[in-house]
Amino acid sequence: MEQFQTLVEIIQDRASRDENGIIFISGDKQEEYVSYRKLLEQALQVLYELQEQGVKPGDELIIQIDDNHNFLNV
Repeated sequence: MEQFQTLVEIIQDRASRDENGIIFISGDKQEEYVSYRKLLEQALQVLYELQEQGVKPGDELIIQIDDNHNFLNV
């Protein structure tokens, strides 16, 4: 079994193999599937935007999120 040190490593691994993804559930009947590859792409886009705003490794951020889908993408 592979040993990963971070969540990022796991998502990168799964995205490279195009394995499954995450299902977001909101309400009784609303579900949305996002593949690990798409999740990684979205995360890299957010990283790019933060870096463009001058955020550097080690900086602290306060993030207010209304739903789980946005939580994983911010």
